[in-house]
Amino acid sequence: MISRYSAISLSILFCIAVLLAFTGCNKSSSAPTSSGNSSSTNTPAAAPSQSQDDDDKAQTLIADKGVEAREWLNPSHANHVGFKMSPATMLDWTNKFYAAGAAKVYCVDMQTIGNNEICAMFVIEMPSDPAARKAVLKVSDNLNEEDHPSLDNGEKYLIEALD
Repeated sequence: MISRYSAISLSILFCIAVLLAFTGCNKSSSAPTSSGNSSSTNTPAAAPSQSQDDDDKAQTLIADKGVEAREWLNPSHANHVGFKMSPATMLDWTNKFYAAGAAKVYCVDMQTIGNNEICAMFVIEMPSDPAARKAVLKVSDNLNEEDHPSLDNGEKYLIEALD
């Protein structure tokens, strides 16, 4: 029989494995492309393959139990926690994305460990307005502690690991 602590440890390892599988997903869609587009206007660049792959991953994550972040982070859900991030910090980042112009912010990739439901990632639906897209990418850069602005590759979604 597996002890309670062994089961929790195995669950945590599973969550880490899932996160490692998606490592890099959050920034790959906003990395510069080989097209050499260095426009200072930060307009969408032609990177349909990578952006489409990331958008497909994001849609899959949303379809698999994705919940609007403010709803998921509602204090009435005392058992909802973040992976390496407190619910209060998650809510702060959610509000920053919305204030920047995000169309929607989702909590995705939730895992149940014991009595807690742990959110491992955000998926941010990008706005259509170019200035708002730039502002959302800036919030993403701040979350990821990037020291250079991400380019807008026309992606519909950003995937942000909460670690």
